[in-house]
Amino acid sequence: MPDTRPQSLADDRDEVFYFHVFILLYLEACDDPPRFESMRFRGALQLTYRPGDHIQYECRLGFSPIVPALPTTAVCQDNNTWSPLQEACRRKSCPNPADPINGRINYINGSTLFGSQIQYACNEGFYIIGSNILHCEISGNGMEWSDLPPLCESKYILSLEVRAIVLKLLASGPCYAFELT
Repeated sequence: MPDTRPQSLADDRDEVFYFHVFILLYLEACDDPPRFESMRFRGALQLTYRPGDHIQYECRLGFSPIVPALPTTAVCQDNNTWSPLQEACRRKSCPNPADPINGRINYINGSTLFGSQIQYACNEGFYIIGSNILHCEISGNGMEWSDLPPLCESKYILSLEVRAIVLKLLASGPCYAFELT
């Protein structure tokens, strides 16, 4: 049967010592760095941050720096807390949409900023052709609406077209109707 006793008491003391050092190092470290809606970490994150360590942030896609510029670096302080930092980026804006002919736009989120939505509606007597809800999205380095603006077409255009054809036929002479069997 194998011997399961420790080889020496010194080995146990070494393990306890290293465990205590690990705990002390862990206790003298900041928690995870703060997270922000508009900013992301620049570079790789570390497992632990000790007093004096710093982390840099940059604007996420769809956001741009606030002017005048605000700080984008947080520092792990001697009391193991992060230096105060606030959102330093703002949402980018999509181009202002033109009001549709014979329709209107409802700004669902109240703006044209990244992530917002607009809803198109047609006036009475018109119907919508295309997407009635568009989203402000990232497009390359800029911002664009998720689709082309829809059109508002008259419900009576087809009727007017049919009427014009009938009038043309009537003007060209006698018109005969017959039934196909």
